[in-house]
Amino acid sequence: MDAEITLKVLDLLVEVAEHHLRLGDAERAAEILALVLQYPLHETTQPRAAAMWDTLLITQCPRVIMDASARALELTLEDMVTLVLGGATE
Repeated sequence: MDAEITLKVLDLLVEVAEHHLRLGDAERAAEILALVLQYPLHETTQPRAAAMWDTLLITQCPRVIMDASARALELTLEDMVTLVLGGATE
């Protein structure tokens, strides 16, 4: 992926994670954020993503965080986009 497109995709994924948190789906948000935070982000996006992750670290059981982190190591950015888009059509 082109660098600028990658940054835009990451920004959108952070917004998707925010949406999942608002819906009460912290596990899905954790999966997305664990992957997103492995990449360099826009200067405005990074603090938002980090703050959401920090909140999840405090509010979720360690297993949720460990599972999300492990899954992030298995997935590519393209895989996550496919998963998110697949979930949007269900």
